[in-house]
Amino acid sequence: MDVSFDNEKHVLVVSAEDAHWGNVTLVYEDGGKSQVTLDIFPQDKLVLESFQLLALTLPSEITFEVRRLFLERWCGRTWSTAQNFEFDCFSSVLLRVFGLEVEKLPFPTDPWSLLAKSTSHARFTEDPVLRRLQRPLTIPVPRPIQAPSHPLLAPLLYGLHTLAELLRLSTSRQQDLLKFVPLICRIAVGVRPEWADYWKRLVPDATTFWPSSLTMRE
Repeated sequence: MDVSFDNEKHVLVVSAEDAHWGNVTLVYEDGGKSQVTLDIFPQDKLVLESFQLLALTLPSEITFEVRRLFLERWCGRTWSTAQNFEFDCFSSVLLRVFGLEVEKLPFPTDPWSLLAKSTSHARFTEDPVLRRLQRPLTIPVPRPIQAPSHPLLAPLLYGLHTLAELLRLSTSRQQDLLKFVPLICRIAVGVRPEWADYWKRLVPDATTFWPSSLTMRE
């Protein structure tokens, strides 16, 4: 990388050393050094709390891998701090590390088909009033790519569940709770489905399925 100083002189950076958190010492081509601070800490309070939780409940190797992949994904999105963006990066990375990714199903993008994504479509599937009407095709439930088998899923679930219970006690954190519960349900399905059932009853829109429906294909 090139670094430009106030005098407009460009100096080539040849290496970095003494990296700690967001601080690192840059070594230049001419032998000079300078310390820089990189702002690589999430701004989303829920993401910060989640990383603190992982550090307390999981081995450092797993926590480091989640953190590394999160930074890579967040960097690939130009460090955006738009609403829910950081948490979406965190959720996708966490599911990837713990082998909980689901298959991506192709779905039409026309307006009529997109109506099937609404919560009303799922809620009124069995409504007899709509029985004779044409309705959009129901979106199939995405299935896990592989059966959950990570040995640390149980402590991960317990930690996230505890954090969610704390969020329930704060009226100012209800929006965080609503975006956090779907992640808990996805993890709980493979470990303790009854916990996913518990959270879906508290937050009905957390998932589009009941826990028993998300199973592996034979």
